Amino acid sequence: PKANGGVIFIDEFDKLPDEDKKGLNDSIETQRLRINKAVSGEFETKCSVFACANPKNGQFNEEKNIVSQINMDPTLFSRFDLKFIMIDEGEETKDKEICNHILKSQCEDEEKTEENTNEIIPALFIKKYLFYCKYNVFPIFKSENISLIQKYYLNLRKQYSETNYKINIREINTIMRLSIAYAKLHLRDSVNSDDVNFAIKLHNQNLINLGTGFQKLLFEEEYKVIENEILDLLKYDKGTKINDILLNLEHEENQIQDKITKLKSKGLIVEYIKGEYRKR
Repeated sequence: PKANGGVIFIDEFDKLPDEDKKGLNDSIETQRLRINKAVSGEFETKCSVFACANPKNGQFNEEKNIVSQINMDPTLFSRFDLKFIMIDEGEETKDKEICNHILKSQCEDEEKTEENTNEIIPALFIKKYLFYCKYNVFPIFKSENISLIQKYYLNLRKQYSETNYKINIREINTIMRLSIAYAKLHLRDSVNSDDVNFAIKLHNQNLINLGTGFQKLLFEEEYKVIENEILDLLKYDKGTKINDILLNLEHEENQIQDKITKLKSKGLIVEYIKGEYRKR
């Protein structure tokens, strides 16, 4: 009830007792919480829920369906509009930045400033902007947007009909909420096609990242092609520069870089000189 009108953050969600999970499921659906204990009552719970959970075995297995690795009832899982998978992959530059940030925050002699001078937009301004959007902007959803969402929803139902991830009517409400939220951020009076298309793109990418259904299979197939092309290009006894790899492969640079990182983590290739790779 304290989070009504705001946001509730739940850590270690997978370790919540089943009774609490059931209560949360009902609260998200009805936006009301009923308590029948020493004190009985009914409270409004109109808020956003941000929950973090760990995989069942401590880490995700990228070769298996992500959804099946989370200790959560499928009904409750489907209540969340967006689900993000965070995989801890070793990356030297990023690891160094994180380590540096943690250590500096604990150093007594490190000068601490209230504002980060490297910020493109000050954090305080972003807070004020979001506050204004929330309490002053209320875009309406017009009937002209129905056909866009309907077409996307029907395609999803068709594509996922033979997978273990079922698309239900909650996806429609998700896209509507995301469309309205995006319109709010742009201070619009009504939701337009740009807002809907952004919501559809975000929802679609979220499904792909979860490792579900038809589109994920296409995504994996494309990455297998990139992986094979990289391995064919590299040699065991001689290094190949990253620029040569990028020039010889007709794929997006971020896709190639991502696959190189994964091949390194699998031990199939090695970066024996900065920016040069060979097979292991």
